[in-house]
Amino acid sequence: MNDIGEIKNVLRQLGITPNKKGYHYLVKGVMLVKSDFECGKPARSFMGVYKAIADVFDTKGGCVERCLRSVVEDAKYENTEVFKQLFGNIKNITVSNFISIIAEHIAQNNL
Repeated sequence: MNDIGEIKNVLRQLGITPNKKGYHYLVKGVMLVKSDFECGKPARSFMGVYKAIADVFDTKGGCVERCLRSVVEDAKYENTEVFKQLFGNIKNITVSNFISIIAEHIAQNNL
């Protein structure tokens, strides 16, 4: 399976579906951070990630951040088994933690 397919699969398992506004932003954000991991460079600042996503979707960084925060909250309340496996007992997971952990998970599975 390609990276985008894997990312989408993980998101579906977390209860995040394409009809949610932040879904496509999240896919792009995970791809950006994953590519940073693979290149061996430190992950870019998350303000940089929000800006890069906003540029792709022709919107504002604040809108991207708000939509991502909403999608992460939805996943937290779904509380699926996959969520517990990936994030453990993190109570207040941030968007940056969420994206980083998923990107690292996908990168490790591709080794």
